[in-house]
Amino acid sequence: MALQVESADPLVKCYEKLCQIPNEEYEAILERFYTGILCKGDTAVDVGAHVGRHTLPLAACVGDGGMVFAFEPLPHLYNRLIGVVSATGRSNIRLYDCALSREVGEAEFIHVEDAPGLSGLMHRTSQDGHVIKTIKVSLDLLDNIVTTRHPVRFIKIDAEGADFFILQGSRKILAEDRPVVVFESGKMKSLPAKSYGYSQDDFVRFFEEYRYSLYDIGGFKFDFKYWDKPTLNDFVALPVERESYFREILLASVLCQIVAKN
Repeated sequence: MALQVESADPLVKCYEKLCQIPNEEYEAILERFYTGILCKGDTAVDVGAHVGRHTLPLAACVGDGGMVFAFEPLPHLYNRLIGVVSATGRSNIRLYDCALSREVGEAEFIHVEDAPGLSGLMHRTSQDGHVIKTIKVSLDLLDNIVTTRHPVRFIKIDAEGADFFILQGSRKILAEDRPVVVFESGKMKSLPAKSYGYSQDDFVRFFEEYRYSLYDIGGFKFDFKYWDKPTLNDFVALPVERESYFREILLASVLCQIVAKN
């Protein structure tokens, strides 16, 4: 359900249309975006890699001299991901089957067998009515795993609500490498926050501390007064020192997708 705003403003009309496009078009916008950011030799991260929808294009962007770190904790998807990556013959992808968070250890992971995309570290109402199995997974910090002489330039996170925990486990990378981060938190509002135990203030303070500005995938700057309102699911965190540059690439990605569709 899109945010309902009564206005003749063409920007609002554009936003309403973006809220209605299929998920695969958002994925296409995302791919156009990181293609415009990444260069050969860069490092990129794919959290919630599934079976490689973005892992492989990311690897193509960074080339043989770069590296992609891909994470997928569900065993059956991880095994499929291994097969997909092996079939390409690429040597610039490193695969991990742990779950990322803000702490190291072991945890129960809710595997939604009939809808794997809803799986995660915490129970959420969207999982109700589905076939659920609880599995054990190892936890680690992104800061502990991604150690490379090349700075991380781009991070994609799709962790069904755990995105904020993963960002908290990436403090060193955010502070030193200043990557662009795209994350999908199932709407950045009350439901994931309640499930994972953080508040709007926690969220605001974190991005202020690390000097990031937040936009949605449509290129609109996020207004925290809409914290409890339905909005676009995908959000983009831009380092403030290069905010305008990266936002132009994001807007161009959105426009190119709209033109391509029409």
